[in-house]
Amino acid sequence: MRLVARDRLSSVAGRLDRLRLVCVTAPAGSGKSTLMTQWHGMLAEGEAAWLSLERADREPANFAAALAAALKGRVPSLGAALQAILSSPEPVLLRRTVDHVLVELAMHDRRFVLMLDDAHHLIGSGAEEALARLIAQAPPSLTVVVGSRDRLSLPISRLLLSGSALEIGWDELRFTAGEAGILLNEAAGDGLGADIVDVVTRRTEGWATGLQLAAMTLRQRPDGADLRSLSGRSVDVANYLLEDVFSALAPSDRDFLMNTSVLDRFSAGLAEAVSGRDDARAIIERLEHGNLFLLRLDDRREWFRYHHLFQEFLQSRLDVAHPGRRDDLYRRAAHWCEAADLLREAMTYARRGRHMEHLADLLERAGRQMFRHGDFKSLRDWLAVLPPGTLQNRRELCVLAGWAHAYLGEIAAARTCAAMAASSLAPEDRATRAELAVMRTTFGVIQADEPESHDLPSNVVDHLPSDKPALLGFGHVAVGYTLRAEGRLDDALAAFERGIAITERPETALVNLLARFNIGALLVFMGRPASAEERLRQSLEVARARGWDESIGAGFLNVQLGIALREQNRLRDSIAALGRGIELLEAGEGYGYLGVGLAERARSHRAAGNGNAAAQDRDAARRLADERGITRVRFRVDLLDARTALGGGRLDEALACLEQLRSGLVPPSDDGGVLNEKYEIFLVQWCRLLHGQLRMAEVVRVAGLGVGSALAAGRHRNAVAFLVLQAAAWKGLGVPGKVRDKLVRALELVRGEGCVRPFLAAGTTLLDDLAELAGDRALAASVVPVLAALGRHSEATDIPIPVLRYRETQIIGLLTHGLRNREIGERLRISEETVKWYLKQLYEKLEVRSRTEAVQKAREYNLLA
Repeated sequence: MRLVARDRLSSVAGRLDRLRLVCVTAPAGSGKSTLMTQWHGMLAEGEAAWLSLERADREPANFAAALAAALKGRVPSLGAALQAILSSPEPVLLRRTVDHVLVELAMHDRRFVLMLDDAHHLIGSGAEEALARLIAQAPPSLTVVVGSRDRLSLPISRLLLSGSALEIGWDELRFTAGEAGILLNEAAGDGLGADIVDVVTRRTEGWATGLQLAAMTLRQRPDGADLRSLSGRSVDVANYLLEDVFSALAPSDRDFLMNTSVLDRFSAGLAEAVSGRDDARAIIERLEHGNLFLLRLDDRREWFRYHHLFQEFLQSRLDVAHPGRRDDLYRRAAHWCEAADLLREAMTYARRGRHMEHLADLLERAGRQMFRHGDFKSLRDWLAVLPPGTLQNRRELCVLAGWAHAYLGEIAAARTCAAMAASSLAPEDRATRAELAVMRTTFGVIQADEPESHDLPSNVVDHLPSDKPALLGFGHVAVGYTLRAEGRLDDALAAFERGIAITERPETALVNLLARFNIGALLVFMGRPASAEERLRQSLEVARARGWDESIGAGFLNVQLGIALREQNRLRDSIAALGRGIELLEAGEGYGYLGVGLAERARSHRAAGNGNAAAQDRDAARRLADERGITRVRFRVDLLDARTALGGGRLDEALACLEQLRSGLVPPSDDGGVLNEKYEIFLVQWCRLLHGQLRMAEVVRVAGLGVGSALAAGRHRNAVAFLVLQAAAWKGLGVPGKVRDKLVRALELVRGEGCVRPFLAAGTTLLDDLAELAGDRALAASVVPVLAALGRHSEATDIPIPVLRYRETQIIGLLTHGLRNREIGERLRISEETVKWYLKQLYEKLEVRSRTEAVQKAREYNLLA
């Protein structure tokens, strides 16, 4: 059927180079796709890419893959990197893909138009947010055309005000009487009465699909008699005309259409498997040639789908003609997709067909993939679909459910699943027994920072399958947890290093980043925050290169980076890194660690004097700890309360907090050996309390126990804090030689590591003593100004210092060199528009109006350090 010329709409193609966004929004069958197809054909070769979306593209992996496939043929430089990104865990894909597309398009000189059809499928999903971000930060060379039944949450209002966006709706798409007459007369061979044209136009209300269907009927009945009695409702028009078109098809084609209507998308192979035909390719070509509501989804003509109205009609006909057949069709589709390794689609069809045993089989395969990538939210949600009792009969699913619940902070459910799996173990099943031991060890760490390793064999890794690197890597991490708890930090480091070496591959994202995170945590405890920062930043670069930087594993790394930066007293950078980690953990629902991130950011906010922000994070962490029973978060919040009270000189309040803390800790043994890690941390604050109460001799004694434990375990960070408190106590007792000895020893323990915060344990008491040492010890020189600042501002004071994101600190630093927006964008590999957006945020935070004022204010706040 020849397209009717509609110059008022087709002329928009000539204006696309002046627009950033075009939204074509109207009901189904309004001609959105046809109009966009016309525009696409009017553009120069290679100037546009087309992407037909479907409901499955709400999934991050599907949308990222579809976007990559649409773009990489038009922008060749996107190809290799996008392939690497697409092997990343699902939570990573959207942001990583969009970021890479933005960078590459910013360096792409030619005009480029991205056309997204059926975008309403993305509404309410992460893919919609990713699309909005792509449009908001796109370089001026990119135009995005969006066709949708419903309006998406896109930045169109701002772009409309600037004249760089256009909206085309139902009123613009409706056929006029003249346009409808051309369409209908062509179908009827001219001579169609004006009254029939008028009736059809009025009763279809200019609806493109209604007119197209009417035209098909006119080919069979040129007199148009049957069209006079049409109802005015579009749905009635569709039902009437679709029935008329459908009945004119050969019975074999009708059966093929009904059988394949249950598919969201189909290839010739999938269509043959579902329909039982062996000539699907020929049928698809015939249907496409006949313009029978078939939409192509890729440039290679492999995947197709039906127009949604046509699909709904076919499904209704299927249910009438063959009641109950759908379940069998879904079964066939699930098995074909499984064989093609399209596990997500296979699970979707198995679920629709209520083939729950098959779904459980599929989930055992796909679930391990989700486990390796750390996509525990999807894993938990799919497990929830299974009928009650399924897990009890499937040990593998019990194990997977245990891992998912644990990392989502649902510890009680995780323990139940582990117990169910253990109850059906055979004596010879050493691998599963070892995995459960590793899992239970991890439960203790997630819940209380104390590994439950009573049943973890010392040679656990020998019992784990060598062909499952993710699981083997988890075994080494569990061993590392145990060694850390025993105070054998060097041995723990070696175990985590082995965990990294085993999992250096795309499909083992979670455990690889988990091992890297643990190394950063250990280095901080060892009094080596600068080394920890270097290692964590290297790990984040690895995560970025492999497309893992949107996963909860990257969230762990960012939180630990924030802690390492705080130890060096780089509080604004610390808050920014912690914020990034919290964002990733929230997105992945990593509640097992999110509370830790909130509590640690509260501590950094308090240290920076941001009292209100600290209180908000503290309260959020407390709620999460109470709701999910995560005691390690509760411990951090209680400790923060004690620190806050001590910093404010409220000793009675601090005593109450510390007594409550001690009640939940395992008391030390009488052998004088290494203390429990948490008890050692508690003891630092207890010594601070004793110092505030002027009980100096007790400080010397108790801190001495702490020093011995910390040094034996290699926890030099705590050893420094105890030595500083001892030095302050000896000063109170009037023994200056002891003061210097303790400080010199503390400085030697952490030489060259920028370990500032432990030296603040005694407040400003030792300011003069450290100043005397500053001449020949660099760390003392860096600690002195911090202590001097504490003398001017209590840590409990709410000093309104702006908190900048990491990207904002980069931009403010480049402003000092006088770089223009374009040059800053090139340095940071972001668009000039994105630079402008960040500058706007910076101006608001710093309360300035120009670049010069921004640089000046940043220097005042020491944001350029």
